[in-house]
Amino acid sequence: MVSMIVTTLFLALCVLGLLTAVGLVLLGKRRVRTVYASQLTEEPTIRHLIALGLLGSVGQLNLVARISAKTADYTILPYTVDSSGTIFTNRGAGGAVIFTLPAPVPLLAGYRYIFKVHANQNVTVATATADTLIALNDVAADSVAASTTNEKIGAQLEAICDGTSWFVSGIAVGHTYTIAT
Repeated sequence: MVSMIVTTLFLALCVLGLLTAVGLVLLGKRRVRTVYASQLTEEPTIRHLIALGLLGSVGQLNLVARISAKTADYTILPYTVDSSGTIFTNRGAGGAVIFTLPAPVPLLAGYRYIFKVHANQNVTVATATADTLIALNDVAADSVAASTTNEKIGAQLEAICDGTSWFVSGIAVGHTYTIAT
């Protein structure tokens, strides 16, 4: 619900010309001034737009999801490189790839990442902090993997943070996902 309200607000600001590709235009008593998103990262609305992947951390509008191929283990960097909505693949990997999610904190509430398996290699999504991952029938998991022989290519995992945990689920049909505690 909040996501829908913020998205509606975002679109309304764009239509009214109050949100530009570089920041938010604030109407003062005497003049109009532009405030860049990087100056407002402590503002809840701006943080939420960044978390939704609609606004980059330096103020650019993000209308297309970023896709990032990783061929080795990778720790996700949510505040600098990996905005919410980033899609990770293992394209070109010659071995297993482990994606490590950051520790869940309130600032990450609403962050979402997708992991798609391209190479016929194991892909694991793990948390930096033990027992903060929620998966099928497990509220204290440590990782979820697409690792079953002949069921890797095309597998897809989704991770969503609520600020205290990461919800990770396999969302591609016909694949088996392994949960580790």
